[in-house]
Amino acid sequence: MMKRLFWFGLGMAAGIVLVNKTRAYARSQMPDVMSNFLMGPDMDNAQASIQTARGLINDFQRLQASREQELEQRFTHRQAE
Repeated sequence: MMKRLFWFGLGMAAGIVLVNKTRAYARSQMPDVMSNFLMGPDMDNAQASIQTARGLINDFQRLQASREQELEQRFTHRQAE
């Protein structure tokens, strides 16, 4: 279990570093108008990562609730028969 958590954490850290390096490289190589169009003007903001994470968590929770409701309806209907 600890081995998996270690590798998961290492993969997450590597992914974050890779995304940040790629963004920085792309922003430095593109004209400002193009980089703002592709990445948004708020990507230089430190809060952008937090906003992205919140959006992903909200999407996950919404999809989880809809799937849970779907399974509840399916199996409640099955038990009633």
